[in-house]
Amino acid sequence: MVKYLAVLLLSGIVIGPVVAQQDSLRPGNKQFAYEIGINVTPVFAQLIGTTPVNRYEILFKRQHESHAFRSGIFFNKTNANHTFTTDSSLHANFFTSEMLLLRAGYERHIHINQRILFFYGCDLNMGFEKRMRNFEEFESDIPVPDSADFVQNLYHTSQAVAGFSPVLGIKIPISRRLSFSAQTGFQIIFGMGNTVHTQRRGLFSGIEPEENVSEPYPSANFYFDASPILNNLSLNLHF
Repeated sequence: MVKYLAVLLLSGIVIGPVVAQQDSLRPGNKQFAYEIGINVTPVFAQLIGTTPVNRYEILFKRQHESHAFRSGIFFNKTNANHTFTTDSSLHANFFTSEMLLLRAGYERHIHINQRILFFYGCDLNMGFEKRMRNFEEFESDIPVPDSADFVQNLYHTSQAVAGFSPVLGIKIPISRRLSFSAQTGFQIIFGMGNTVHTQRRGLFSGIEPEENVSEPYPSANFYFDASPILNNLSLNLHF
């Protein structure tokens, strides 16, 4: 995490002199009290060909001399899968999640020089999540023939979520009204809601399987999210 921030800090030192003198982040030179930023991390991930990042965020800040109040809206979509084999079985696990959060928080400012601002703070989050876990097991030799026995367990969860997100980052000016910031941090999320469990058993041959669906039952979840390391690269408009 520190290594990534050091690279961005060095970039700011190199880019800073190119920016006009009036484009300073010093409080005394700032002409605009409000800032709105759009997370462009998904665009960067696509341009450099890394793993797709489905994190979308708009963040609003009310700036003061040495701090800022933060608020925003965040949407994240996650897809993951894992497969493994045993002596006579193939196991496939899938996970998807869609989460919408409203954020509100506070940050402190440290002005490294006229053009580089370091900030740190914390956001409180609350919102809603829909998640699906799919566990499949095929009892057969590998590869799976059409006649293989299988068991599928699906868990659909809808839940209210809340948590907090410590953050730290740097910001450099691009022009009088624009700046670029890079932020890292992590999220701790608690969720409470209802889960429906669906189990299917049968033959992997197109024949309609036997299906059992449970009544919704209460469920609780807790998780820690620290990926990607640079989770918010923002283009900011000052006004």
